[in-house]
This record gives sequence, C-alpha cells and structure tokens, in this order.
Amino acid sequence: MPRDRRRRQLPTDRYVLEGLAAARGLELRVVETDIDAGIDPAHVAAALDDDVALVCLSHVAYRSGAIADMVAITTAAHRVGALTLWDLCHSAGAVRVPLRESGADLAVGCTYKYLNAGPGGPRVPVCPAGSAGGAAPADLGLVRKARPVRDGGRL
Repeated sequence: MPRDRRRRQLPTDRYVLEGLAAARGLELRVVETDIDAGIDPAHVAAALDDDVALVCLSHVAYRSGAIADMVAITTAAHRVGALTLWDLCHSAGAVRVPLRESGADLAVGCTYKYLNAGPGGPRVPVCPAGSAGGAAPADLGLVRKARPVRDGGRL
C-alpha cells in the first residue's frame, strides 16, 4: 500500500496488516504504485519471494477506480507459495470480480457501499471451504484508530 500522500490507498487494510504483523513479529512489505495507473502485476511479482506468506491488495483503487489484475497477481503470489487476500470494498457490486477465475484464497468486502446496506452494514469475509482453518477475525481496522484518516482526508 502506497505511503506517498498523492498515491496512498485508504489506510484500513494497512492498519489491520500493521497490527497483525506487530503482534506476531512479522515484516510488512509495501509495494509502491501509481494511484491512477493502478497496481502493476510486474511490480508485485518483483517484490515476491519465498518469505512472503500473504499478498493483500484492493481490487479497485478507491481514488481512481483503477482495477488490479487479480488473475495475474494471484498467479504470481501462488508461484512463491503465498496466499492472496483481496479487498473488494470498492468492487463488490460495481465491477466484475474474478475470484474463481483467479484462484484467490481469501477476500473481504463490505455491504454498505455498492451493495446498498448503508452505514453500519456488515463486512463480508469470503473464504473457500476449509481455507480459514478455524481462524477468527480480529477487528484492527479503521474504526480502531484515534485519527483514522490523517492529512485532512475524509471518508
């Protein structure tokens, strides 16, 4: 997830990943991207090695609408044995989401945007049968921060 102010993604996923990595003594790698062009599968592939356990990306960039190539990125992640977790909050209900075609391992989305549930609508985890292995969700996201959006940004 980009750190540069002009290019950054909504920080919710990063907050969750930072919390999980800190709690487990793991490293969080960030792949820089141009918000308008979207995430380049070649940049993701170049950042992958056998130490990567999970690739987590937004399917649609919330500021530009750029759509990530879910098939190419998931394929690259699987080549090094990594799982993929796709954030569908800005794509579910708005664009085609190729979860089956890509072989994505996990996905999460929300119902309050393009699925019209409104404020407080539930998050939607998507896991293939048996893939979650009894895992329970940890709420470490946007609402757990004192200042969830910095630099004058608004949700």
